[in-house]
This record gives sequence, structure tokens and C-alpha cells, in this order.
Amino acid sequence: MFTQLFHDIEVNNHNSKSCIDCNTTITFGRAVIKDPDTIRWVIPAACKNAGYSQRVCEGTLDRMADPLAYLFQHSKITTPEMCSTLLSPDCMTYLGLPFSHAVNWELTLPKPKPFVPKSGNDKQLKMLHLTDIHLDLYYTPGSNSVCDEPICCRSTSYGHNHSAGYWSETTLNCDSPLIFTEDAIGDVAQTHKDLDFVIWTGDNIPHDVWNTTKIVNLKHVEAVTDMFKKSFPDKPIFSRKSVN
Repeated sequence: MFTQLFHDIEVNNHNSKSCIDCNTTITFGRAVIKDPDTIRWVIPAACKNAGYSQRVCEGTLDRMADPLAYLFQHSKITTPEMCSTLLSPDCMTYLGLPFSHAVNWELTLPKPKPFVPKSGNDKQLKMLHLTDIHLDLYYTPGSNSVCDEPICCRSTSYGHNHSAGYWSETTLNCDSPLIFTEDAIGDVAQTHKDLDFVIWTGDNIPHDVWNTTKIVNLKHVEAVTDMFKKSFPDKPIFSRKSVN
């Protein structure tokens, strides 16, 4: 049951059968899973059967078992609404139910003030916006770029001997190596010396969700921060927390 649900989520499968299967699986999960230990006992086999490695399954569940157990028991949204969130809003239709605010929700925003362009000879500003860098400090040239985990190109990646490139790897399974990220940001700084300011928004960390920790995440954020400071020492840098 859970194996099929994992597969349907991964491949974005949201037909009538997948929605009905999801509804059955989540209904079973909410009835059986009462605490995090049950998740750690029930889900690993399904995770491995879905094709993930043991350490991905165990690491992810170790971090997600508590919030998942709480969600199953305390969430106010219904099981069909969960499936519509996991797969597609179309699941509500496939399950013979009307759309709900939990699936198709709307956010009411205040009415914007009329925009009045300023007159005069105001200088046009040149800005750089960088986002979703996804630095991977553990990227290893020559390692496997195709593996059975959400992120590859590491010395611990076991797979099919597709060698990861020195500068980067164009497969969907690898994040950005340090040397590539440093060179790319440095090149932008040298090519566009007339920048007025920089806007820097996440994501900075790699996709190894099964292995993520606060300490490692901070190492990646600090590494990217140092690159920005080095490449744009005299430019204002705007992010969630200013680095200048």
C-alpha cells in the first residue's frame, strides 16, 4: 500500500486509481499509526520496496516519524484532502467529492495602492537575483552521478558508474559542487561590476533530506555567505538576513 503511494507521488501519478489507492492507504495509516514508533516499524519496508536505499529510508523516517504521526492523528483535513494535496486536486473529483478550501484555498490580500511612477531623471538600478543554489559541499568528481538516492555525485553514492564531472553534473540527481558555485558567482561579479545591489534567496542546502542536520545546513549557508561577501564586498546584499 505505502509502496504504491510513494511511487505515485514520485512520478506525479494522479489518475482515478492512484487517488483511490491513496485514499485507502491514508485511511489505513490513520487507523493504525498511533505513534512515531509504529511509523518506524511499518513504513521502512514500503520505502525500500519503492526503490530507495536503506539509509535514505531510515534517515528520512528518523526525522519525519514524529511530525507524520502527529499529522495522521491530529490534522483537521480529511483523508481525501490529504490525497488531493499529495497527488492532485483532481483526487476530490475522482473520489466523488466537491473541492474544499483545504485543497483549493484562497488568500485574501489587501487592495494595492495605485502605482504612480516617479517623474524626473531617477537612475535605473541594476540588480542581481540569485536563488536555489543548492550547494553540495560533499560533491565528489568521478563519483556515481546515477544512484538509488535522491542525490548522487558523492563518494558514498552507489550506482551505475556514470562518472560525475569536475565542474558539475547535468543529471537531475546532483547538486552544485563548491568549485562551480564559487566560480559562477565570481564570474558574475567580474562581468557585472556595475551592479547596484544583490538579492539572494534560498535554497542553499543540498537535497539529502534523509541526512539533513542543522549543523550541516549552517555549513552550507555559511559557505555561500562567504562567496557573496568575497565576490560583492562593496555591494548591498539583501536576503532573509542581511550578510553585509
